Amino acid sequence: MIIRPAVTKDIDEIKRLIDILQVTRKQKDWKEKTSGLFEYPKSKEELTQALNPYFIVGETNQGIRGYSLAYDNNFFKSNYGNTEHLEWRFLLDQIKGDYLYIDQLGVLNPGSLGSGRIANALTEKEIKLARTKRLPRILAYVCEKPLPNKQSFRFLKRKGFERLIEVPIEEGIVLGLHELRL
Repeated sequence: MIIRPAVTKDIDEIKRLIDILQVTRKQKDWKEKTSGLFEYPKSKEELTQALNPYFIVGETNQGIRGYSLAYDNNFFKSNYGNTEHLEWRFLLDQIKGDYLYIDQLGVLNPGSLGSGRIANALTEKEIKLARTKRLPRILAYVCEKPLPNKQSFRFLKRKGFERLIEVPIEEGIVLGLHELRL
């Protein structure tokens, strides 16, 4: 597997993966899920706009197996500074200093051994990139309510992230903000 920056030709495959990982209240078994992107889709246009050195993919000869959509604080502010998304407003208004923000981390077949390796490789690459750019911390949200993303909680804890605060957003969704100090 190789880890590399995402490019325009990857957008369709990344979008397909995001769609596979979506969990919504419209799914009959949504309350039984332990991982996934809870009501957090991305359009092809949004993904294309997000291309930057921290938006990376894990690829094998079978195609893209995972991705990490991340931004440093400068890219985040210049591209999303006018957003109305409450979780992004919290970061933009309340978090001072430099950071890397991991917006989404997704892997094919979550829970499998191979997907764990891919998620780990993507996260290690983000840590390396952040250290190279002397970013002192990495931030990531994990859904806590109405559907706790248990796999992401465990994964971030193993990676050394600490939960900082609860951030309520729209439609009864509550996110936990996690931080890894570098």
